Amino acid sequence: MTLDAFWTRPIDLGTISFTPLSLLLGFVLLLVAVFIQRLLKYILSQRVFPRFSMHPGLAHAYATLVGYIFLFVALIIIGPISFQGLNWATLSVILGAISFGVGFGLRNIADNFVSGLIILLERPVRVGDRVTIDDTSG
Repeated sequence: MTLDAFWTRPIDLGTISFTPLSLLLGFVLLLVAVFIQRLLKYILSQRVFPRFSMHPGLAHAYATLVGYIFLFVALIIIGPISFQGLNWATLSVILGAISFGVGFGLRNIADNFVSGLIILLERPVRVGDRVTIDDTSG
């Protein structure tokens, strides 16, 4: 088996087909998406939102939310590029299985994630506030 044959040899899992090259391309595209997401978050929180006289904590919250939405859209775009035969019905089944797992197996993590978003958006604690819980302060 030549190296070229290895990279382009299709691997079939049901209706989904991928090659090692398409997996590598998907991984690289995911890294690029994460880089763009972090750059977008920085630009929004440091450059765009302060021009509207927005509080730094609220700017950070909105930039984080926009970053999550960007990554979600990027994953929806990258998935079918890496995995040929991946259609929306398959994606909905996968997302349903993931939400089932999050709902039961990772409930505490999901609760903390949502609580973090609520704290970011409602801003009961702002950047620069001093917080004391029992004997710990910060």
